[in-house]
Amino acid sequence: MSTPNGEQPFNGEWPQQQSNGAGASQDNATPSRSALYFLIFAGVVLIISLSVIFYLKVFRTTAGAANIEQPEPTATSQAATTDSDPTEEASADPAEDARQTVSDLASSPACDSASGAAQSIVTLANASDSADDEALIEDALTALSKECGAEYTVDIRNAFGDADVPESLATLVSSNDWVTLAKPAPDDASDVTEFTSPAENVRCVFGDEDVACSIYVYDYPSPDGCEGKTATYRVNESGDVDASCKEELNANNIIDYGTPVSHNGFACTIEQYEGTTCWNELTGNGFQLKRASDRTF
Repeated sequence: MSTPNGEQPFNGEWPQQQSNGAGASQDNATPSRSALYFLIFAGVVLIISLSVIFYLKVFRTTAGAANIEQPEPTATSQAATTDSDPTEEASADPAEDARQTVSDLASSPACDSASGAAQSIVTLANASDSADDEALIEDALTALSKECGAEYTVDIRNAFGDADVPESLATLVSSNDWVTLAKPAPDDASDVTEFTSPAENVRCVFGDEDVACSIYVYDYPSPDGCEGKTATYRVNESGDVDASCKEELNANNIIDYGTPVSHNGFACTIEQYEGTTCWNELTGNGFQLKRASDRTF
């Protein structure tokens, strides 16, 4: 085989340098891949480490906030919790506050609010029917009537009429057992609902809230507008007295002179020379009628 320029063809081995160069390329590739794997591994480790650090930081922050929001109970807070225990509140005597108020009224009567006093008494009466509390209520009413007077007594009695009261309290309020009377009926007074004088000139009727008498013949000046007419006088539960000729009362129950009568907090006496006198026991206000004259007081 001929070659250009008369050179002989190469039949031997390639120089060792060439084969060594190819092997070097393969050896250089191995360290490059190892470095890449190391970087990947380091990156993964770094990510995991950062995740763990972040988790721990968040967890500790949350735990700290929870500890701040819910502090460990102190002796004071435990005492407050004990004091506000709804079970203990529910077991407290519901009448205790009212009992204390009524007790204060009995010992130091306050005359500022009849309705307020009545409400406290009603509360106690509804919460307790013990004999001691009933006695306390009567003591309070007695003290109020004595200290505060007739007008207050009328007001508190009316206040009970607007409330839902137990039967025992209603019976007490409607009686005069606790009332300080300005002019009580005579002890020997008869309980009647109507009467007329022996001369049948004055005729009277007891109502639920008043007593009224008509005089048919009289010699004194008539009430305004009643000239020549039967005059009728009336005293009510508040002690107000008025005279008019709007009605004529009639009664058939003749009462002898010297006989006192009463009914529902009002009383009358019938005398031959002093005429017929009727009044409100609580206030003492009333009227006196006889043929020669009249008088209101």
